[in-house]
Amino acid sequence: PLSMNQFKPIIILFLFLFIPWVNAQALTIENYNDSRSHVVTNDTDDDLLLMGGESVLLEGDVNGDLIIWGGTVKVTGNVEGNVYAFGGDITLTDMIGKSLYVVGGTVDMEGDVIRDVFVAAGRVGIRGSVGEDVNIAGGEVVLDAMVGDDVRLTSGTAKLNNTIGGDVLSASG
Repeated sequence: PLSMNQFKPIIILFLFLFIPWVNAQALTIENYNDSRSHVVTNDTDDDLLLMGGESVLLEGDVNGDLIIWGGTVKVTGNVEGNVYAFGGDITLTDMIGKSLYVVGGTVDMEGDVIRDVFVAAGRVGIRGSVGEDVNIAGGEVVLDAMVGDDVRLTSGTAKLNNTIGGDVLSASG
């Protein structure tokens, strides 16, 4: 019988010869640096980075993290990982499997976030549900979502219209 030491060179040779032929994709990058509108309808099997001009619309699902920015950003597909969104007007309408991080002028979230939400924006509207904490710094905030844990917000005005599972810490005008 052959010992394990005799198989090691064969295993190493196999790894070097055949693994480079496997199609592995760690990050998909879509770069739109002009001022036109862009629509992405394809599903992505891993992380996705989208940089747009005037507007970026993501209709496909992302099975990893999403980093997206543009003048107007709209995400209508599911994202299994975290979402990092930057833009003037940001709309998210479907499920986010981890946490949401947003910096924008106007932010509207109408879907479900499994973990936490972090938002810094002039106007913030959150509807749907958030599994854990909501953290907001905004001018005008409407939180009409079921929140699983704490809400921390600093705002000029704030309206809380739903169930909050933990504490509310507010510094609002």
